[in-house]
Amino acid sequence: MRDRRINSDTPARVHTQTIHRKNSTDRPPQGKVSQRRFDQNAFEDLLNQEREKRIDVEMKYQELKKSTEITSRPDLEKLNRELQSDLDKSQNENTTLREQILYSQASITHWQSEFHGVQAEREVQITAFEDAIKQQQNEMLCYIKEYHDKTRDPEHWKIDGLQKKVKALERELQLASEKHEQVKREKARADDDIRRLKLANEMSGKYIERLGKAWFAGECSPRLGRAELADQTSPSTPPWLKNVKKPDNESRSPRPIRVEQIEQREGIMAGFRKEQQRRKGEQSAVNEIVEVISRSNLGSEELGEGVSEESARVAVVQRWHGEDCVSLEVTTREKMILDGLRRRGLAL
Repeated sequence: MRDRRINSDTPARVHTQTIHRKNSTDRPPQGKVSQRRFDQNAFEDLLNQEREKRIDVEMKYQELKKSTEITSRPDLEKLNRELQSDLDKSQNENTTLREQILYSQASITHWQSEFHGVQAEREVQITAFEDAIKQQQNEMLCYIKEYHDKTRDPEHWKIDGLQKKVKALERELQLASEKHEQVKREKARADDDIRRLKLANEMSGKYIERLGKAWFAGECSPRLGRAELADQTSPSTPPWLKNVKKPDNESRSPRPIRVEQIEQREGIMAGFRKEQQRRKGEQSAVNEIVEVISRSNLGSEELGEGVSEESARVAVVQRWHGEDCVSLEVTTREKMILDGLRRRGLAL
């Protein structure tokens, strides 16, 4: 503002000095006056232009000053960070909202299609319900018509025929009830018989199992047990299922073994004999190999207390390196036996 006042006063002083200069001098000639007027007008135009430039520069200066004051604030950086954070947050929210809008639009499309489908099904159901209601109404009207037609018939009010039908139905019901009770009693008797037969079958199976074990063990045949459990009857047992009681002094013999059990027992015994023979042959082969080692003067040793013969043979072979001797001294047959025992893990 101070520079503006100084600059604004300068043209006034120049104008005053010019006036004093004009008054102090003589009037110039006419040509010189016009020249001076032209110079004065040009100077005034130039002055006005400079004033306008000055005003524009001052306006720019004020704007620059305001912007400088704003940028020179100490909390502007913090404010800018907050605004940038708000801007980023707003952009993220805008992105999320756009995604939600797309998802909502897709959901709207799906729901609209589903709504149209449900609406079509609903229309079909409504049509079916209306048809069913009409059919029921027609049936009701038919029943009402038949009822009124029967009430107008004089034969409809006669009850003799109805009473006869009721009595016949009552007789049929009584016969059916008696038959049902009879079937129930027969079923109870059959259940008792099944229970008794199951118990007898179970006891027979256990007796057969004990008899087989006793036969394999060479023991005496076991007794059958309480015979009254297998032979007992219930009050509901029919006469043709009741067992005839034998006198107490009659001797009882065990039931014969079935053919299937005898065949099974013989098969087991045959397998047992075969296994025993195989083991005997393997033991003989081992004894032959040990005898070969003994013949090769590998050494011998008396058995100590608690040492088995087989352990002693293995110890002798390991101590005297009997495998090397066997590979040198044994015959072809003994080599074959030794190889077979090695494959089965029964020899050296």
